[in-house]
Amino acid sequence: EQEAALNNVHAVPFFIVGRYGIPGALSVEDMKKVIEKALEQASQRQTAKGMTCGPDSCALG
Repeated sequence: EQEAALNNVHAVPFFIVGRYGIPGALSVEDMKKVIEKALEQASQRQTAKGMTCGPDSCALG
């Protein structure tokens, strides 16, 4: 119950995908959009933290 309160969960089902809280009352299409957006953001965060190389050197991002 404490964890639910910390995540503003007031009903079930409730899903947490990345940084998004999703009430189970969403349509399948809306749920798909939220999951795709969370995956896109996770991919961008991983890319930003990786190594980048240019013609003269490499650097950690």
